[in-house]
Amino acid sequence: MRKIICLILLIYCTNSINAQTSFNIDLSSPGATNGFGMIRITNPSTLGTKVGGGDINYDEIAGRPFFNDKWMPAVLILTGNMSLKLDKVKLNLYTAEILYVDSTGKEMSAGAGIIKKIFFLDPKDSSKTIAVFQKITGVEDKPQGAFIQLLNSGKIELLKLTQVVLHDGGYDALRGKNNYSFQSKITYYILNDGVVSPLKAANKDDVTALVPPNAAAQTWLDANKNKLKNEADIVGYLAYYNTNN
Repeated sequence: MRKIICLILLIYCTNSINAQTSFNIDLSSPGATNGFGMIRITNPSTLGTKVGGGDINYDEIAGRPFFNDKWMPAVLILTGNMSLKLDKVKLNLYTAEILYVDSTGKEMSAGAGIIKKIFFLDPKDSSKTIAVFQKITGVEDKPQGAFIQLLNSGKIELLKLTQVVLHDGGYDALRGKNNYSFQSKITYYILNDGVVSPLKAANKDDVTALVPPNAAAQTWLDANKNKLKNEADIVGYLAYYNTNN
């Protein structure tokens, strides 16, 4: 756990993070994309190799390892801070790979070593971002790296790490093979002024222990019947707290 916290802290100390779930990217004016530079539309086939030669057939595994099973438009921030917009992208949380469809219609993959940040865009309005992920390295048994989701922006932020593992359910004599399934473990963190603290659970006691409400914030929580019992509640509270403190 300490190793994960140190890695996340290192990223935030060396990279200025301004992403949020309501973040807007003006693709018609790439020079204004929050300091990430020009969005260059290039041939994505240079990012990876064709999918299909792996040892695991995902169709035979229960559950899915993706952030979203649907293809979504996304802006990828590559190493070297070059930006690239693709129309069809998926994030594999098990392998930390980015799947995409290239200009010829081929399904391709790019490893975590190439991409350091992902902005998933609203399919109906590509000027709006619906999810932001940043890569961290050395996460427990994920030496290839993993992607952590940034759930809001501001002085205090909520971070979400979803670790997907492959579970072996044992041999099934009727099927003549082992039963495998993808299983997810979600861990939340609070980033407060550069200090990352694990959030034990999404509940009022644990959230307020890390971000104590003042009188005005408590009044806001009561007026909005916000119990701080889920992800949306916490994001709403932090949005209010960042704006009013």
